[in-house]
Amino acid sequence: MKKELILRRLIAGIALILVAAYIVYLGITYSSMGVQSGYGELTSLGGDLAILGFGNLIAGIILVSTSYMFPKKWIDYVVIALSCFSGALCLVEFPQSEFTNGFHWTLLIICIVSLLVAIPWSKNGYPNMPYQSASSNSPQMKTKNNTENSYGYTEEITKLKKLLDENAITQEEYDKKKKQILNL
Repeated sequence: MKKELILRRLIAGIALILVAAYIVYLGITYSSMGVQSGYGELTSLGGDLAILGFGNLIAGIILVSTSYMFPKKWIDYVVIALSCFSGALCLVEFPQSEFTNGFHWTLLIICIVSLLVAIPWSKNGYPNMPYQSASSNSPQMKTKNNTENSYGYTEEITKLKKLLDENAITQEEYDKKKKQILNL
């Protein structure tokens, strides 16, 4: 199976990074304003926003960096856990603050929607990029993977053959290195 770019994961990850960076900025701003003015609730709201922002910023970076690889369930579980933790904190704290407004709730909803778009929410993964599983280590898959890998190593073996033809390496060294490249 060929790797493909998971476009919805990439776009949702970028959106999450941008929104989360703005939330972190707001959180730091509110916290500093609260400290300077003596409003403890504003400082608390800023801290909550910073946690929401940092949790989703890390989740967005993970989504973007894994958008061109075979997804693994544990990575998606980490992303969900980060976002759920920071979102749950805000769900508990937002109603208690007099400074919370609809804009803060909108930012939280954007983070949740981005996550819902990015994660496949299927136990098998994405339709064109299924999760890697233990069954991928079966002998049939290993043979298939070795066949796919051998095509990718053609260039290396060609270079080795050229070195052999130029008498830069011996036949024994050539055979040993070729087996190593092909994982035989």
